[in-house]
Amino acid sequence: MSAQKTTVLMYHALTEKWEQGVNSIHIGVEMFEQQMAWLNAQNYESITVTELYQRLSKRLPIVNTIVITFDDGYL
Repeated sequence: MSAQKTTVLMYHALTEKWEQGVNSIHIGVEMFEQQMAWLNAQNYESITVTELYQRLSKRLPIVNTIVITFDDGYL
């Protein structure tokens, strides 16, 4: 059996007006939307950390999955 793996994207916060050097740990809403559109076009399935844990515990497949997190809860 091949190794199970998923990708975890970690964001801090989204910002309407992103400026280089000012919001270095933030991502612009437009860029975030572009990233999500690309993931969708690549048929990624977004799952929660809980779902990831459950799938791994039950040895269920996690092929083409992604977990998206925000470290401060900002949306």
